[in-house]
Amino acid sequence: MNTIKFECPHCRKVMEGDESLYGQTSRCPECQGELQVPQRPADQGPKLARLITEAGPAGAANNPDTEEETTIFEMSPTVRAFLGPIVVGMVIAVAGMVLGVLGWSRQVSWLAILGMVLLLAGVLTYLVAWLKTKSAVYRLTSQRLLVNQGLVAKRLDELELYRINDVAVSQGFWERMLGYGTVTIMTVDTTNPQVQLIGLPNPMEVKETIRTQYRAARKREGMHPTEFVKSP
Repeated sequence: MNTIKFECPHCRKVMEGDESLYGQTSRCPECQGELQVPQRPADQGPKLARLITEAGPAGAANNPDTEEETTIFEMSPTVRAFLGPIVVGMVIAVAGMVLGVLGWSRQVSWLAILGMVLLLAGVLTYLVAWLKTKSAVYRLTSQRLLVNQGLVAKRLDELELYRINDVAVSQGFWERMLGYGTVTIMTVDTTNPQVQLIGLPNPMEVKETIRTQYRAARKREGMHPTEFVKSP
C-alpha cells in the first residue's frame, strides 16, 4: 500500500500514512487540531506543468507574512485573582454603612462621619480591584501576542510569536485552589525579555496554547531552537 503525505491546516506539520487515510478525520500529533484528509484524487492522466516566469503569487503563497492572521484567544484577568481586595472592600463598606446608621440614629456626629469615611474607603477598594479585571486584555493570534493595558491611558504591546523563547506558569496555594495564575513569557527581545499575563484562569491550558502557537510560528519562519541560544 502506498504512503501519502498531507499537511496540518493549523500548524503546517507534514504527516504521512497509508492510503486508508483518504477522506478520514484525524488529529494532528503536534497541535492536536482536528483535520480531514482529502479524498483520493481521481486519475486524470499526466498533470499540466506550471511555467515559472518570475516571483509572483506562487512565492507569496509560501510566504508566512501573507498568511491570514486568526485570533486564538482573547481574555482578561479573572475576578478570582482580586477576590481578597474585593471582599475586604465589601466588608469595610458594610461596616461603614452600619456605623453611619447608628451615628445618625443616635445623633453621634463623629460616629456618622466615621461610617461615611469607611463606606467611601470600602467602595473605593472594591472599585479599584474590580477595575483591574477590566484594565488588561490579552489576545493571542496565530502570529502575535498583544497585551492591551489601561482604561483611560491605553498601552499596547505586541510580541511576534517566533521571538518567544519559553513559557512558565506560577501559582501559589490559593491561586491553585481558585484556579488562576500568572503566565510568564520569556523572549529574545532585549528591551522586553519577559511578558507577564496576570490573573489568568486555567493558566496551564493557556501556557500549552501559547507553546503550540510559538512553535508553529518558528517552523513557519524556518527557525530552530539553537538559534535562540546565546553564545558564551
